Amino acid sequence: MLLLSSFKSKKKKKTVASEALQSVNPEKSYSEPPKDPILTNKDDVIPTKRHSLDSIRRRNSGGSMDLASGSNDLKLRKFYTRVDGDLSSRKSMPAKSFGDLARDLKALAVSPTPPAPVAAPSPSSNGIELTSYYPIPNKANLAIITHPQKQSKQYNIDEFIFKLLESGFSGKNKKQVVLSDSEIEAVIFASREIFMAQPNLLELESPLKVVGDIHGQYTDLIRLFDKCGYPPQHNYLFLGDYVDRGRQSLETILLLLCYKIKYPNNFFLTRGNHECASVTKVYGFYDECKRRCSNKIYKNFIDLFNTLPAAALISGKIFCVHGGLSPLLMKPPPPDASAPVPVPTPAATSEEDEDADAPLPRYLDDTNGLGIINDIKRPLDTTDNPLLVDLLWSDPSSTVLDGWEENERGVSFAFNESVVEEFVTLHNLDLVVRAHMVVEDGYEFFADRKLVTIFSAPNYCGEFDNSAAVVNISSDLLCSFEILKPSIDNLLNVMARAEANFWARHKKSQ
Repeated sequence: MLLLSSFKSKKKKKTVASEALQSVNPEKSYSEPPKDPILTNKDDVIPTKRHSLDSIRRRNSGGSMDLASGSNDLKLRKFYTRVDGDLSSRKSMPAKSFGDLARDLKALAVSPTPPAPVAAPSPSSNGIELTSYYPIPNKANLAIITHPQKQSKQYNIDEFIFKLLESGFSGKNKKQVVLSDSEIEAVIFASREIFMAQPNLLELESPLKVVGDIHGQYTDLIRLFDKCGYPPQHNYLFLGDYVDRGRQSLETILLLLCYKIKYPNNFFLTRGNHECASVTKVYGFYDECKRRCSNKIYKNFIDLFNTLPAAALISGKIFCVHGGLSPLLMKPPPPDASAPVPVPTPAATSEEDEDADAPLPRYLDDTNGLGIINDIKRPLDTTDNPLLVDLLWSDPSSTVLDGWEENERGVSFAFNESVVEEFVTLHNLDLVVRAHMVVEDGYEFFADRKLVTIFSAPNYCGEFDNSAAVVNISSDLLCSFEILKPSIDNLLNVMARAEANFWARHKKSQ
């Protein structure tokens, strides 16, 4: 069952990222989360070393890398890895044609016994029950959205998903997006309402799959779904960085938003550091929107990004975030046994849900702990809140000697193993899952396997030969990794560029 509850180094030259930031002031689900999250008092979360940490914030200006590295320890028995076949057998696109996939999913849609696990139907925000499989449009059961300025015009999310998947399987980077500007705006406004209705710290239950950075690599996103399963066959949590760097950021974010609209309580998106106006203007999404759509569409996307949730907590034991930890999360809550803890009760989703009226589990009884993430008021730019900046930008580092240091990126902090140990002990956690960094195998452990970095864009930017990974979290919190290796075509391109660069340097040295 998947539930929602209401509830650093020496100075260096400024990076483009830091300058840009400174320039801008799962089987069953409940229908709707409670609308009034339980907030905490910000005055209660001042860390012991506030002044020194603030001085680091003011002095932060170092670094020239947008990548970093952690440590790799492969001894914990709780984790196991499942690799995506032989490297030699992988192509640029999934082995199936789009027509084959469409026929397979259509057969699933009419099958009396769908394969397990499949997330149970959940109502959409407009009250329409969602039961069909994708990407085949089902005329008898549609998810309908409207444009806020064109209420008479209705759009079918199923058809949008069909068009986007078909575009992905074609492997062509078309000049125009398959959706019109008005259709894109309808998707943006519909998904924005859902994000604002759900808490800033998503409180979820396993099983589900956790995905790291995608960065506009739309073909690889289709490969990922082709390997791991299309919604609603599995519940998904994405950890941000959907846009920038890659060639098809628009298709990437639009497909994810369409799935969010279709399955609002089984498909989740949190914010990454690239879901920000100042960063997207530097790393490609702004230019792509201007070239393929319009500046108005770009502004609508920025408004949407400002509403994305900041983090997620899975079964009270696994903390998921794009970047990393923050000093603002390190102070234990003051004991107050006399204070009552309200327990919200969701409305039943259907007559079949026997436990739909049971109280939601409360993992955030310490409202001065992780619960302060819900104090971050949205919509909000990433630069307007120190805690949000840390959640989206901080990094683990084995070179940090004393807890927290300046981050080489020039934004936020880097933290060492002792900080991770203290964090998981303080909040009674088993694991921290984060993204934000390229790692060779798609995943990499840190702090005696209490933190894992995942990255889900293989052959990143065409410059790396890294694999991609997805974390599978079972209902009993057993974690495994599905690995998506770079395609042969991409590896050949990397080798060709490396050879060309070698001969160019050799010729220049003569």
